[in-house]
Formats: sequence, C-alpha cells, structure tokens
Amino acid sequence: MNRNFFKHAFFTLLALTPALYLQLNWGRMPEQIATHFAADGTANGFTERSSLWGLVLFLCGIAIASYYLMQFINKVDPRRRGNPVSPMFNKMAITIVLFLTSINLLTLISAVYPEANIMGKAIVPIVGLLLAVIGNYMYNVRQNYYVGIKVPWALASEYNWRKTHHLGGRLWVIGGILIIITSLLLPREIASVTFNVLIGIMVLVPIAYSFILFRKEGNMPHYYDKMN
Repeated sequence: MNRNFFKHAFFTLLALTPALYLQLNWGRMPEQIATHFAADGTANGFTERSSLWGLVLFLCGIAIASYYLMQFINKVDPRRRGNPVSPMFNKMAITIVLFLTSINLLTLISAVYPEANIMGKAIVPIVGLLLAVIGNYMYNVRQNYYVGIKVPWALASEYNWRKTHHLGGRLWVIGGILIIITSLLLPREIASVTFNVLIGIMVLVPIAYSFILFRKEGNMPHYYDKMN
C-alpha cells in the first residue's frame, strides 16, 4: 500500500466523523435541529430529528465525492486528461473535506449544546476562512471545467482565465478576511449587510472583468493564446 492509500483513507474516515458523532449522541438530539443559518448567524432553517441521518450522510457523501473528484480530476476533466494532478487540487480537496466536515460536526455539537450557540457564532467566520483559502488557491488554478470562475470567456482563453483568476483570487482573499473581521467585531445586523455586499463583489467583479477583457480584445480568443 502506498502513501496515497493511507491519505485517502484518512480523509474518507475524517469526512465520516459526523456520522460517528451522531451515532454516539443520538439519544441527546432534540426533536428539531438548526441546520441553516442566516448571514448574521441566526438559525433560520430546521431539520426534524427523524430526517437528521439523511442530511448528515448526504454532507458526508458530498465531502467524500468532492475529495475524490479533486484527487482524480485528470481522469474526468478533458482539459486535464493525461496531465499529472496539480498540488493545488490536492489542497482544494483537503480544504473541502475540512470545511464540510466542520460544518456537519458543529451543527450536531450545537444541537447537543444549544445554549452555547456554537454554530451561530462560528458559521460566518468559517465561511470567510474558506473563501480566503480558496482565493489563495484560485490565483494559480489552471483551466478546468470543475474549479474556478467558469464563465465562457475565461474557458475560451488561457490568458483571460489567468487574468480573471488573478483578480478573483485577490478579491476572495481580501473579502474572506474582511468577512471574518466584520463578523467578529461588528454588530450582527451590520455584519450581515457587509457579508452580502462582499459576496456580491467577490462574485460579480471577476465575471464582469472577464467579459470586459473579452470585449476589449474584439472577441478574439486566439489573441489571448498568443500572449501565453
């Protein structure tokens, strides 16, 4: 068995730890569990105890599937087929497992200890951290059909893709850090508005920038290819 086998086994088991926690604490779960939270950390969606296993296993499955997709992306993405998997995709796979497992597990812990409001306090900073980490990876991500800002203008041109992700990566790192800071320091109502504004900027500005690049060069993707 090689080192990759043990690494894959470790992160697969890690993704399943919420299911183990649920099994060990099933008798302590309330009839309704908060499973969705607004930008200000307030619970605004609940799941019945009887449906909790389905939700937890679904999130475990998403974490595991995302992990293996990133690990073997060169086998399913036509743009990466035949190429070795970039270390960036390995880091992205680990990040996704850690994020989804944290959300899954903290939701269950919050249900067992509702007075602590753990999830309500942690959800926004965790999301901000995730966005900042992804932004750091995004700066160097190469063209593919699964990860990144997959607008048609960026997919049509390596140059457009690179420039768009350089800008997007910076915005996501800065935006993620600002989300963490504002969620910890500002009142909930103001932090919630700030969160939505920052998310809008992080999503819309790179898309608009990619389109502007495309239009600026006269709709000629081959021009960008000469720039590589």
